[in-house]
Amino acid sequence: PDGKLTRSYTYRGEPRPFDDEARAWFGGLLQGLIRDGGYGAQARAQRILQRQGPVAVLDEISRIKRGHVKSIYFTELAKSGGLDLAVKQRIIRQGSEEISWDGEKAELFEKLTAHFWSDPTVHESLILSVNTVHSDGERARLLSHFLEKPDTSAKDLDSILSVIEQVSSDGEKSRLLQQVALRYGSGDPVRIAFFRALNTMH
Repeated sequence: PDGKLTRSYTYRGEPRPFDDEARAWFGGLLQGLIRDGGYGAQARAQRILQRQGPVAVLDEISRIKRGHVKSIYFTELAKSGGLDLAVKQRIIRQGSEEISWDGEKAELFEKLTAHFWSDPTVHESLILSVNTVHSDGERARLLSHFLEKPDTSAKDLDSILSVIEQVSSDGEKSRLLQQVALRYGSGDPVRIAFFRALNTMH
């Protein structure tokens, strides 16, 4: 009533003093709200990265419950640059395992590709991670994105075709194989992989 903020603390309905134990509980609760609510997520991810390194960011991501908030942290880490191969591989693997909604996962993979594609050592991991996307539409969109890259190699194409095999929609599979056929026409390993994928159409 006098304009001053007052606080009360109860435990199972009984008034209690706001002591060290209560402060520890409230601190943990507040941290969880900030973590899972995504408040200042980009700045927070960068602070953790600068103070503790990329592995600490990945550990923090595992504590977050909401997929879209996880994606913010993954993206901030991916775009920071200077990451070694082990960290890149863990980002891809952890994103595949911890993001459950296909739309969020596909969007994350697209961003990771933008930041990581310049490193050929992670191409296969990026491509094969598409197998963890269950929606044929999202899966086909990502594969088409890979096929549009000017520096997609025959080895990359072999990996892409192995994922195309797993696409259940004949319509999506047909469109992807036509995209492959228009761009690539030589090399026995690629040709064999192409017809192996083609033979899975019903």
